[in-house]
Amino acid sequence: MPSPGGGATRFGGEVPVDQATIVSYAAGYLAAIILAFLTLLPVLIPAALLLVVAGLVQLLLLGVRALALGVYRFTAELFHALARAIKARGDGPPGSHGARRLHIH
Repeated sequence: MPSPGGGATRFGGEVPVDQATIVSYAAGYLAAIILAFLTLLPVLIPAALLLVVAGLVQLLLLGVRALALGVYRFTAELFHALARAIKARGDGPPGSHGARRLHIH
């Protein structure tokens, strides 16, 4: 439906705006957005690198924690197996927990 103002678009019913004016405003806004992005680019690159480094540090800490947990579980199982083996030997008088008297001549 054509506008009553002879091809101009009316915004809010008050001011007639030509289509070329709308396109030029849109181009100006896009240019301003691109310029703002390019202006902030020196700040955005180090921020993105810091986020990548922080993620790598978190992954490294996760690996160290998993390794420490594995070493702890292995050591605990080793000591439990050693305690079971000493208990299963059954040497010595009852009540002694595997310790023997030293015989000094």
